[in-house]
Amino acid sequence: MTLAIRPLIAVLLISFASGSFAAPKKPAVLPPPAAPAACADFYNHVNHPWLLTHPLLDGAQSYSRWDEQNSLAEQRTRDLLARSGATNPGVASNLLAALVASAHDQINLDPAAHLVAQPLLAQIDAMRKPRDIPKVIAALHAAGVSAVFGFDALRDAQSGQARLWFYPGGFGLPDPAYYIATDPELQRGVGLYRNYLGELLGFAGVSEDKLAEQANWAFVMEQSLALSMGPATSETFIIDPAQKNSYPARVMTDFTKAQGLSPTQISVQQLAFFRALDTMLEKPSVPQWKAYLRTQVVHALAPALANDLRRPYLAALNMVPAGAVATPASERLAELTRREVAELLSAAYAESYLSSADQQRAEAIAEAVRAAMGRALERAAWLSPEGKAAARTKLAAMRLAIGKPTDPTSFAGLTLDRTSHAGNVLALRRWNRARSLARLGGAPWPSSPVSQAQPAIGYQAGENQLIVSSAALSPPAFDGLSAASSYGSLGALLAQQMSLAFSDFTGNDGFALASRQAGLIAQYSAYPVAGMAMVNGVRMQPQNAADLAAMEIAWDAFNAQGAADLIAQQEFFRAWAAVWARQDTPSALVAAQSVSVFAPAKWRVNGPLVNTPAFAQAFACKPGQAMVSGNPVSIWR
Repeated sequence: MTLAIRPLIAVLLISFASGSFAAPKKPAVLPPPAAPAACADFYNHVNHPWLLTHPLLDGAQSYSRWDEQNSLAEQRTRDLLARSGATNPGVASNLLAALVASAHDQINLDPAAHLVAQPLLAQIDAMRKPRDIPKVIAALHAAGVSAVFGFDALRDAQSGQARLWFYPGGFGLPDPAYYIATDPELQRGVGLYRNYLGELLGFAGVSEDKLAEQANWAFVMEQSLALSMGPATSETFIIDPAQKNSYPARVMTDFTKAQGLSPTQISVQQLAFFRALDTMLEKPSVPQWKAYLRTQVVHALAPALANDLRRPYLAALNMVPAGAVATPASERLAELTRREVAELLSAAYAESYLSSADQQRAEAIAEAVRAAMGRALERAAWLSPEGKAAARTKLAAMRLAIGKPTDPTSFAGLTLDRTSHAGNVLALRRWNRARSLARLGGAPWPSSPVSQAQPAIGYQAGENQLIVSSAALSPPAFDGLSAASSYGSLGALLAQQMSLAFSDFTGNDGFALASRQAGLIAQYSAYPVAGMAMVNGVRMQPQNAADLAAMEIAWDAFNAQGAADLIAQQEFFRAWAAVWARQDTPSALVAAQSVSVFAPAKWRVNGPLVNTPAFAQAFACKPGQAMVSGNPVSIWR
């Protein structure tokens, strides 16, 4: 080290002595390249500042303005799940704030769980005869504890109607085979699960000298139920009220009556499980059933305890990350919300982050786009009269769910207590069960709602519904700053999705539409990708056509609002370009050409605009420039 430094010191001393020393020059920092002209490359012309200020982080393959929108929605969701006071008077916001307050009241979690469990445990303690067991099982379900088996009204995939289902439950290990596992690692996890059953019984008030015996009783009960399971099949039974034994399992007779139900048919998953349950109830050991049902009650409340008793065995079975025994309250609350009451979070998000003024503006844009789509259908000379008539009907019936579901959730009957998280957990389960059971014999069950807390813009063909979630009504899709930018971003995205609803014409109409879109294949296939490949114009043709339709229909909708000056016209097209700002590594771009249905961001902007004469006019682009096509493709223009 000394020898390496001395020559350098000597050089420095000579330099000072001679008076010729100068500080080493910093390497020249070249200024960033200037943005290209609008008529040469509009994507980079508009997005140049964003691209300079958003370089890819090490290891990242891509980053876009849509990632920014997702990050904003995630942060807002975290804020909601940490906020114990509602910031607006919305029903959902106040309910969610009460749930948050109860979840973060660490000192009161266990006392509240004890208070909720006591009346349920008292019913179990009061069991004396075998006939008491089905009644207590029914009472536990009514309280929100799904003991022994699962039961709910679920949507029939074929008819869309609600049907009453019974399915196996009552055991805590993730797979029936775990109960007889011989693998050492699995056996370790099962051993920790048996310890967990003992902890549940201790919480239920069982004396320490009886914990081991009762934990073993509960485990053997679970094991018997788990091993009774056969192939994953389901059967549906028509119920004949005149025959008392018409149910596939006797336990369901008392159970459905206790729930106030008289179904005409039920579906059963794993009928072998319920037959085994019937057999177990013929000559039951009441003390063993008491032990088992005690664990069922406390297990149902485990998410609401101060310490997550489940974590050791779940970590041993690789169901949660190993390490810290405690799970942060915020994570447990987020898990509970997703599992038990996602619609509450969805509604609270909309109440908190979407103003009524912005929602009304977005709805007005959606209706303007619908009107423009109607005009496009009318001027489509290539469509047959029959095709036009069917399209008109479809467009008129299309539901627009902008910032809210078309069938909003009613939270009537749901009451949450700021001081009892355990009580809230069971209240949420009872509320969800009551809502699903209320659908029995009613109208077809609607499809699963889109969460307002998740950015989403899309067309649901089965529902003939165009959806824009509350979280999507934020930049880059919508900023509400001006009509021009709103129509160029949100209006164009709505038009893009709406056009996809009219991409399924058949017969001559289908051939005519395909013919009008055909030029896009050659156009996009000529675009380079990172200098190493070409765009897959064949695979990406449907989406490329939707992007062009977005410009055609949204431009019409925008101009229908009144004559726009040159600045507003340019702002419309700038908004469309800004939507797609994105960074990608060259390798990721090239790899996407073999799997993706979306063209690279640059061509999602430039590709449609070269086919849009209004763009060239707004920016005074001349023939021969890159952003002007000598033979523009037109679909709906």
